[in-house]
Amino acid sequence: MSIANYKEHREAFRTLLEEDCCKPILLFKGESGTGKSTLLKYCREQINNHHQVSIDLRNTADVMQIFLQTCNHLKRDHFDHFKQHLSNLNQDFNINVNGNAQAGVGNMINVELKALFANTTPEQRAERNSALTHAWIDDINNFDKPCVMLIDVYEQANTEIKRWIDSDFLNCVADSQQIRVVIAGQNVPESFVWNHRSKLKTLYGVPEAEEWLPVIEAMGRTIPVEPQLTYLAGICHALKGNPAEIRKIIENFPRLQ
Repeated sequence: MSIANYKEHREAFRTLLEEDCCKPILLFKGESGTGKSTLLKYCREQINNHHQVSIDLRNTADVMQIFLQTCNHLKRDHFDHFKQHLSNLNQDFNINVNGNAQAGVGNMINVELKALFANTTPEQRAERNSALTHAWIDDINNFDKPCVMLIDVYEQANTEIKRWIDSDFLNCVADSQQIRVVIAGQNVPESFVWNHRSKLKTLYGVPEAEEWLPVIEAMGRTIPVEPQLTYLAGICHALKGNPAEIRKIIENFPRLQ
């Protein structure tokens, strides 16, 4: 896909994919409409030789859902340590899932997770999330190639998910050689513990008209008014460089013949 500007942000992502990457946590921070989700989509399309999983936090209810989504997307048979640890925790808490009608080889992670977290307090969930995170990360660290996790709309995550991301999850990522994480949001995580292993890039919008010319071409559109660059510059100025709004205008430009 074609994307306007954000060259240094794209370069930061390219660096993230390098084998000797020393900062595996990349944070994209920007106001609504500055192009964070579009930038994440662009990043996802650049991933060729890595495992990858995308997580939209506006549709994520709890950490358990992140575990399950990742295991499903990256194949359950890659998570033997996680599955064993999950089973052990249920045994430790005397939780019996063998008689559950939903239990089955393909569905067991889902059943065991639901059993482990049913009727728990926030403190209990935090403790169990922490224990599972280390097993989950250990499995990812044993993958045949690095794994890139793209996490969008951080600001819409609930308090429990934010606390888990800010602490257990990113603490483990900072110590890993196999995991790369990109988090986008109007606000982003902060921590003294892993800050030295992260890079923050702020998105301010794209007000420069000439940066939109390749996008217009890629979208198969033509600027309808002469002088074209002056007309486009007026649009960019009026919309304060907001990529989402500028794209809407471009979509209504006439198609190239």
